[in-house]
Amino acid sequence: MTYNIVDRDALYHGRSYSSLAQDWLNWYVSIDPDKRTFGPVVFLRSTPLPSASPDGDKALTQLNVTNVYQEDPSYDRPYANNPHVRVAGDKLQIRTDQAIFIPIISSFEFAKKPIQDWGSMRESTGLTIDYGDDPPEAKQLLIDEEPIRTDLKNFRITTPLFPVIIPEADYGRSLKDFLEESIAPGQYLAVLEGYFVLIKNLSAGTHTIHSRASAPRERGGPYVAELLYEIVVENRPKPESRGSVDFQPPRNQAIIKRIIEDKKKKGEITEIESKKIVDAFFNPRKARSRK
Repeated sequence: MTYNIVDRDALYHGRSYSSLAQDWLNWYVSIDPDKRTFGPVVFLRSTPLPSASPDGDKALTQLNVTNVYQEDPSYDRPYANNPHVRVAGDKLQIRTDQAIFIPIISSFEFAKKPIQDWGSMRESTGLTIDYGDDPPEAKQLLIDEEPIRTDLKNFRITTPLFPVIIPEADYGRSLKDFLEESIAPGQYLAVLEGYFVLIKNLSAGTHTIHSRASAPRERGGPYVAELLYEIVVENRPKPESRGSVDFQPPRNQAIIKRIIEDKKKKGEITEIESKKIVDAFFNPRKARSRK
């Protein structure tokens, strides 16, 4: 089993760790996030939707639309701390050219009220990470039952303020319904802090990734983030796509010829210049033979 760890200060496909963390949070609260596995980076998460957890039916019964909106908004829900498990029929399938963004422990805060400012949001997220596993040990992130081959103290990520979209979704399809604090659909500014690792070039085959880390006890109780993924890496890159390079719609040809003809009539180009342009677009071999 082989893999490479992207350095925290390096770019991957033009993206920094901070930028990827911002995308990760938007993905995290999106509709059916586990179905979003396209692109050069695939995200993991440690929080399951209740329907996928061992007591899922019970959780969905207790947290229905009616009583969610009757909750006291000033009182945090307790942390469920259920691990997110994707193995066997739920295993993750990726390609060898896709990287994996792993959240070990994270804390985020949304600006839900006008009185919230950057300082209070940063204090909330920063202290949560400061007094948890800071930093996590290598043995807290296992790849095929072996500790990750790096010192995790170098992978604490802090984002600037950034926008997050909370979707309008059927109940139970987005984790926004199960956050510690209720939040209505809309667009919010947020900050995020935590430990993340980006792994690329994971060798083809079947692998397991297990991570567990904790944060201090808060109003919602003790906070533990845990994930267990079985990942099948297929030895194939994304197929190249060329679209319809060799096909030009007849309508486009007619428009180009009409524009060139109009410019010739206005005296902007000569007859010889117009033929040269037409040949370059529609008869490239003929145009090359004239040179």
